[in-house]
Amino acid sequence: MIKASPFLAFLLIFSSPALADPPRLTGTPEQGGIVVGQTAAGSRVFLDDTAVPVDAAGHFLLGFGRAAPRRAALKVVARSGAESLLRLEVKTRDWPVQRIDGLPRDKVTPPPALLARIAADNRAIAAARMQIGKRADFLSGFVTPAAGVVSGVFGSQRVLNGEAKAPHSGLDIAANTGTAVLAASDGVVSLVHADMFYTGRTLMIDHGLGLQTVYAHLSRIDVKPGLRVRRGQVIGAVGASGRATGPHLHWGVSWLDRRLDPERLTAILPPTTLGSGPIKLLSGRSAADSLMGGRTPSMSDLFWLSERQLAKIEPHFPLSHGVPRVDDRRVISGIVHMIRNGLRWRDAPPVYGPHKTLYNRFVRWSRLGAFSRIFAALTGEAGPPDRLMIDATHLKAHRTAASLYKKGLFPDVSDAQKAG
Repeated sequence: MIKASPFLAFLLIFSSPALADPPRLTGTPEQGGIVVGQTAAGSRVFLDDTAVPVDAAGHFLLGFGRAAPRRAALKVVARSGAESLLRLEVKTRDWPVQRIDGLPRDKVTPPPALLARIAADNRAIAAARMQIGKRADFLSGFVTPAAGVVSGVFGSQRVLNGEAKAPHSGLDIAANTGTAVLAASDGVVSLVHADMFYTGRTLMIDHGLGLQTVYAHLSRIDVKPGLRVRRGQVIGAVGASGRATGPHLHWGVSWLDRRLDPERLTAILPPTTLGSGPIKLLSGRSAADSLMGGRTPSMSDLFWLSERQLAKIEPHFPLSHGVPRVDDRRVISGIVHMIRNGLRWRDAPPVYGPHKTLYNRFVRWSRLGAFSRIFAALTGEAGPPDRLMIDATHLKAHRTAASLYKKGLFPDVSDAQKAG
């Protein structure tokens, strides 16, 4: 028979499922970036106050615009009503300034007579973006839609004829007129327009769940609205129609009403190998590690304290003495995750923050007796079982706990508890 120490009982208590399992995710929350996710079928997903489209299999996307705030909240509501909340740190980016001179005046500051035409163009684009197919065609992966030289990047501040304009919303690829333009991924053509004021011959493709790509300044369009296209299919040709100083493809990406960086899209959703099927999302909670741009974790999932669990242990936290602490939920979740998996501090998934923060918090609070109080309180409430069935994960955790005890970091553990 194996008797439980307060520490091991604490790990077992906190290894139980939270109110709802966090979604599987891959990608980096950053300005201009995209994250791909999957949750249980029938769940509802919210990014802050935005309802996120979800398909029948639970796939969804999260898009972060050029000026996205540094923090976001992802909430998943399961069919049962159980909720999971994940707080995201959104990485900020520095944006270059791009100057373009020599443009016709009427294309930099359109005359009033053209405003109605521009407004009609904008309405057509908005209507296309409202076509949110409940499909996940984007899982086939993305390719760069034309061969050429990148001449303009997403997010750069455009200064036209010396006048600051809206930031660039896509990727410009300079190429000879007539160069083939390919569908970046599987999808359905949602817009074909022969002559928009700014973008000339323009087409859009709906890749499902709010994700759309736009191909502008074309010299030729080879598809019609409603046509299903495959990744790599020729859909038109490079040109210089609309407001353009030379032949190039403007390739834009949007999720709902947010403009995204096409280069981030091809990095997160690379094309699949023929016959291999759609890309595989990271399994379990380990996806949160890639959320923060970290390496692939060596364990099957990440641990997160629920709001209820955090409220339960907060009374045992040391006083902050007026100095605000780093996010308690994130740091303590990281500490529990590291110990229950028997990992080295330096291997902490980046989603929990710097590994030194986790280590320093653990050592400091242990010396103050905080973790002993937390473990003892939780064990006392639950009542230690007479017999435990444990797997290899918990054996590693027990081994790590024994090592930490030898270093004097659990001074309140009794001899009887040690003997177990």
